Formats: sequence, structure tokens, C-alpha cells
Amino acid sequence: MNDYFSTVRSGLAAAVEQRAHLPWWRRVRLRHGRALAVVFAVLVVASPGVAAVSGLFSQGQPNPTGPVSSGVRDGIVRAGDSRLLPIKVPDLQGGPPWGLRLVSTTRGETCVQLGRVQNGQLGSLGIADAWNNDHKFHAIPPSAMAAMDCGATDAVGHGFVNTGILGASDSASLASLSTMLGEPWLSGPAASGCKLAGSRAQAPPSWPICPAGSNRIIFYGLLGPDAVSVTYRTPSGGLATERTVRGVGAYLLVFPYNGKTCAEYDRTAGMTRSCDGDIGSTSPGPMLPGAITEVSYTHGRSCELSGRAQLCPAVGWVPFKVKHVSREEVATAVHVRIFPAGSYGCPNKLGLGCDGILQRSPSREVPIQWTFAARVAVTKSGTSYGWNLQVPNGCGPVGETFAPSFATSFATDSNIRAGQTLRYSTFLPASCHGTYRLTVQFNAQTPNAPSGNSGTGPRGPSDSIPVGKASFTIR
Repeated sequence: MNDYFSTVRSGLAAAVEQRAHLPWWRRVRLRHGRALAVVFAVLVVASPGVAAVSGLFSQGQPNPTGPVSSGVRDGIVRAGDSRLLPIKVPDLQGGPPWGLRLVSTTRGETCVQLGRVQNGQLGSLGIADAWNNDHKFHAIPPSAMAAMDCGATDAVGHGFVNTGILGASDSASLASLSTMLGEPWLSGPAASGCKLAGSRAQAPPSWPICPAGSNRIIFYGLLGPDAVSVTYRTPSGGLATERTVRGVGAYLLVFPYNGKTCAEYDRTAGMTRSCDGDIGSTSPGPMLPGAITEVSYTHGRSCELSGRAQLCPAVGWVPFKVKHVSREEVATAVHVRIFPAGSYGCPNKLGLGCDGILQRSPSREVPIQWTFAARVAVTKSGTSYGWNLQVPNGCGPVGETFAPSFATSFATDSNIRAGQTLRYSTFLPASCHGTYRLTVQFNAQTPNAPSGNSGTGPRGPSDSIPVGKASFTIR
């Protein structure tokens, strides 16, 4: 029984992360520049078989935008609300530098996009088996949501987001750098790329191993309007300090990817030869493990990261003026429907329980669906509805919730009308008999700055207000 819940837990953890729209490649990044931006340059001697990338790239087909909606997930970029930041970090093998673009969306998000910069455009390169090695520059449109990292946004639009990637491809292609490889809109040359040997991240089996020297460790983010500079550890073990982009606190750091840098920047992974994937999750401030050791702010303030302080706060956050939502305003009945037990799997003939869940083989399960009416509207990503499900004793670790609701941070990711009927569903093991207790809550945005990880729930801080409860029994 425990094996079942472990399998479903891991599958849904990936699903929740996808719903939160946090592709692994967009979680470790930093920036560069001179007076305005953090810059980190590395001299690298190309090893045999690793040629330097030089010269301008000819213009190729742009990266696909993908399906977008103004009221779903991060929303869409508002017209005229994007700008390339003055950050140009040299790549280790030459070619167009790395950079960041700042965008604002229809769901109240302030986000950054990572890529290579050429002729004032952000894009990806046809190298390292991306774009079939066409050696062309492929622009990333501001509307490309797969390129976007969003964290928390305050009342006046200041963004706070910090992410990191281990083993990012130097192509910066959306296919190579995201986990959304199964999306149908990523097809043809846009869906090509390479994978790290022994990688823990998803990648098509047909992809070749990345060429030697073609991967990077990248940190980047937005530290808010009060950030002045960051101090970080260099691959040689020393310290360096650079200024951040004025007004937004943007930074971008690009390091070589090898055993030494893996050990230096991903210390909690316990690896000495290689690493890949995420360094933590998207957070409002820099966190450990990572490269940054200190952030300096205006008026002599600073945050020093050490063994005792694992995360810097969102300094400069402007609180929201939010209307208090009472329990009475959101309270409603929750209705549960139990389907006959059978071997279903995902996808299944009922069309239930598979939203964002990885495909799995059928097993004997009981499909469950619950519905409730949303009494309060959701118009921004800072608010949402969520749920959790408590399993009977003996069906999983005592006191823990069932895998699909392993966190109350599981939340809706789209706009919702007042009065709209919401439907959730999942599958429970038919052999797990007993009473289940379902709780639905409304996650209302609070005025204060986020204090920790904001990567899997609504953007920014929230208060969970009970909406309704229901219980049911599987016999």
C-alpha cells in the first residue's frame, strides 16, 4: 500500500510543479552587467572537441509561443509591458551573451525570461543539438510562457523571484531547458535538444548526450527596488561583488558546469561529479544552496546567507490593500461522487483524475469527483481555491494527507467567476477501505511579503480560508 501512495505522490508532485509553471531550466539564474547589472565572466580554455562559438548567428525560426490565455496560469504578457534588461553575461564559449527580459502579465505577475541576446533580442541558439544544430538565432517572443519565471509581485508591481538551474544547455532553447517536452506545440526542430548523462530531469530517450562543455550552472532573479548589489562565490572559491539592475534588483550569474561547480553550488545534493535539475524552488529571495552569500540594500541594510540564514526576505515589498474575505463569504457545500471500482489508469474513459498527471498503467481504483460553487471570484494569480484529502489510518503514513493533496498549496491556476462550479477528481486505491475527509479552502492574498517558497501555490503570500468539508467511505 505504501508503494502505491509513494508512486502517486511522486507523479503528482511533478504535476503540481508543472501546474505551477516552473520548468527546471528557469529556476537557477543570475545576471551580469557593469554599473547597472551583476556581471560574472569566466575565461575557459576549450578542450579538444569543444569549439568556441563565435560571430553573429543568422536569424532563424522564432521559438513557439505555446497555448496562452489571459486568465490561466501566469496570464499573457500585457501589450508593451516587456523590456530587455541591461544585462549581458558572456558565455563560456563565446557567441551571443546571456540576458534577461522583464515582463508583466494580465494576472498581475512580474516575471523574467532567460536567454541569449543578439541585436536587442532574447533568443536561443541552434547548437548543442537544439534546432538540429542549424547555427541560427531563434528569437524567444515575450509571449512565450515556457520561458517565464514568476515569483511574487507587490502592490506596485515590484517582482521578487530567484531561481537556479544545474546543467542548463548553452543553447537556451525552450525544449532543452524545460520539462514541458510532451507539449504538442513543441514539435519539429523546436523540440530538439540534448540531455545530460545520468540526468534526473525528463528528456526524450532519443535525445543524444549533450556535447562536452555545453552545459551551465545559472542563477538569476529579481531582488526588488531596494537591492544594490550581490556578493557571490566564484568557481575558484573566492568572493566577488557586483551591482544589480537599478529599480528591479535584477542579477544573472553564469558558471561552468563540472564536478567542482556542482559541489560548490549544490552542496546539499551530496554530489562531487555531476548535478542537474533545480537548486531548490522559486523563492522571493536568494536561498541556499546557491552562489549568493550576501545581498546589500539601500540605507546600509544587508542580508547574509549562511548556515543559520537560509533565505533572504523580500526587502522593499509594498503591502497590498486587500479586502478581508470572511469564512461566511466563501462557505459552500462540497458534493462528492464515487464511481464504481475498476482498472482505469490515466488517461481513462471517464476523463477524470488525469489533469497534469503523468501517464500510468491501470490498476484497481475508485474514481472520486467533488464539486462546489466558487462564491468569491479569482482574477489574479495571488488568490486561488485549493483542497486536501485526509486518508484513513493504515492507507499511508499516519497523519499525512493522500498524495494528490500532499500540500494545501495545490491550487487552481486560472481566473474563476463568482458562482462558477468547480470540479476536481482523483483515483483512490480500491483496497484502501475507510473514511476519507476532504477539505476545500480559498487562498486569499495577504498584504505582507512572502516569507518562503512560493513555487507551488498562488503567487505571493496567502491566507487559507475554509470553504467546505465532505467525507466519504470506501468499503
